[in-house]
Amino acid sequence: MLIHNRMEVSRVNGPGARAVIWVQGCLLACKNCWNPGTHSFVDGLEMTVDNLVGWILDLNGIEGVTFSGGEPMHQVVELFWLMVRVKRVRPSLSFGMFTGYTEAELEAGRYKYVYASGGPGGMPGGTWSHKDLASLDSYWHYIKERRLLDFVVAGRFVEAMTTTALPMVSSANQKLLLLTDRYRESDFKQQGVEIKIAPGGKRATITGFPVGVNL
Repeated sequence: MLIHNRMEVSRVNGPGARAVIWVQGCLLACKNCWNPGTHSFVDGLEMTVDNLVGWILDLNGIEGVTFSGGEPMHQVVELFWLMVRVKRVRPSLSFGMFTGYTEAELEAGRYKYVYASGGPGGMPGGTWSHKDLASLDSYWHYIKERRLLDFVVAGRFVEAMTTTALPMVSSANQKLLLLTDRYRESDFKQQGVEIKIAPGGKRATITGFPVGVNL
């Protein structure tokens, strides 16, 4: 998978203490997206599913993992197998995802799988292409049938509809989808922001919902 960043624990990206994985690459590129640095497919860190599974399983005290981006559905094959493999070892972990695709687009299989070719081992620098295979539109349904994702925030960010009143959504057109019975809407807290400063103070990660917050 092509990764932008990781965080061992967050409390503003879903219920409880959660690890967060931001994938790299997004074709949707919503205007004034909070994370424009995640749009390019020539940046980021290439990590195998094995490495990410190991990283998640080594974390203690988390309730689950949230995928953000970038656009996680552009790497849906890897995302699917990552969740399957983690669940085999720690079935109690929950999974959530932010996606720019709407629920209707997901249900109809109208999403792009993006992959690298031409670079060594699929590393960035190869030719990034969109893969439209009939079998790929089933991955969303595989995810739902196996009850891998517990919640999804779906829909593009629309700046004119920006809201701070709803949990987990940045604009009012987006929807919080509960795909299993693990959570209720009341489990999702009011929007918040976290700032994690790396040792030495040379790098900071801001996550959550910074719209309307003075940083």
